[in-house]
Amino acid sequence: GVVTISGSNFGANAKGFIGSYEQQTVSSTSSEVKIKLTKMDDNEKFSFVVRTDSVNLPSLNVAKPLTQALLGVSPQTGSSGGEKITLSTVGLGLKTTSGLDVSYGTGASAVSICQSIKLVDSSTVTCVTKNDLAITKTALKLTFTHYSSVTGKSIVVTLQCATATNCEYETTAAATPTVTSISKASNKLTVNFNNFSLDSSYTVKLYYGKAVASSDSISAGSTTGTFTKMFTPGVAPVRVSFEKNNRLTFSSKYDETVALSATIASSISCSWAGGCNIELNQDGLTTGAETGDVSVEVCGKASTFRLSDSTANKLVAWAPSYVNTHSLETYFVEQPTKIYGTVTSVPVDEGLKAFDGVTNVMYKSASDNNCYVQVMFPAGKVGRLQKVRYFMNRMTDKMTNFFEKLTFQSSTDGTTWTDVFKADVNLREGWNDKSFSTALKTQYYRFFSATKEACQI
Repeated sequence: GVVTISGSNFGANAKGFIGSYEQQTVSSTSSEVKIKLTKMDDNEKFSFVVRTDSVNLPSLNVAKPLTQALLGVSPQTGSSGGEKITLSTVGLGLKTTSGLDVSYGTGASAVSICQSIKLVDSSTVTCVTKNDLAITKTALKLTFTHYSSVTGKSIVVTLQCATATNCEYETTAAATPTVTSISKASNKLTVNFNNFSLDSSYTVKLYYGKAVASSDSISAGSTTGTFTKMFTPGVAPVRVSFEKNNRLTFSSKYDETVALSATIASSISCSWAGGCNIELNQDGLTTGAETGDVSVEVCGKASTFRLSDSTANKLVAWAPSYVNTHSLETYFVEQPTKIYGTVTSVPVDEGLKAFDGVTNVMYKSASDNNCYVQVMFPAGKVGRLQKVRYFMNRMTDKMTNFFEKLTFQSSTDGTTWTDVFKADVNLREGWNDKSFSTALKTQYYRFFSATKEACQI
């Protein structure tokens, strides 16, 4: 990635440019200039210009693509809590490179190591390794998608160091700062740690779950930060990061638990159309809502947060609209969705055959009387039935075995059952339909028979 230009009377202070991007000058004399190509949009087509204090050298139009390469990784030892590593590269086009990934291993055993990754310039890729990822010394590789401005096609490129040891990386206990304890006082968090020499030259951040705070104070083995909106309920990993001279190191995690004790500010009376306020009181709920660690649901549907009206100890949400039997029957408001029920049966493991859509494979009781195939909808939901459609395969002696024996039933609790209809003289092999002038609305439905001969659906 270094261009050498030889000649005479160049002048001093040479600078190289590809488009508007200034390149890195390695050395400059009146007879020789060395410039490292560090930033370009396209490694296959570019024009290179060198300027000095006294002259502009002739432009160089590159006819041969700059070969992409991976030169090395730094640092080569880091924290298992997370570490920012820098990959030195050659020839990565800023507009022709995408889908970056750093990994080790091959095939199904390949492991991607980056929690975040950035193409800084054509010669630099940075990767912040995943939290709590232990890596035994191994050579890393860089994979990306390259768009060729010459062929108009995209290909996946994998780069490895020509000298494998230059790309070796490992995490070690010695390189991992360890959180030993934490303490909280109001909205302040103090983290105690060892295995790291901290001084005021470092930029320190504290992490509580997904919430981040800058350090207010540091000492040799502890740091304190202020979380203005308190601490999210639930189990949260606590970490510390230390940054200096472009080196970023994360500590190991320390799991802290805050019990969920939220209370609703007052009773809520809300239309099915939603939009009314729900106020929940507990320190830290708003922090959790902002970071995605807290959700509020009404009857299984997510509410919308009103963070502008929320405070450190109060979370405000909007109740969702919720189509129910009342809105459907009174206002004809429908909202298509899929609600899945739980199927049970006697005999067990037979019930799903009634719902598999294959008419020649049926639910059947070979030996059990008092047999049934049943569906239970989730708590708080009902199956609103306007029609039952079921398929009967070949029936032996319909009047003896099925007439008024095969029964469709409903229940609100799964214990007490009400007969909805019984098989009558109109039952036939093939599809049968039963419609209702008023829709059924219960949580449980089943086909039942006291005798095993009628249990085939």
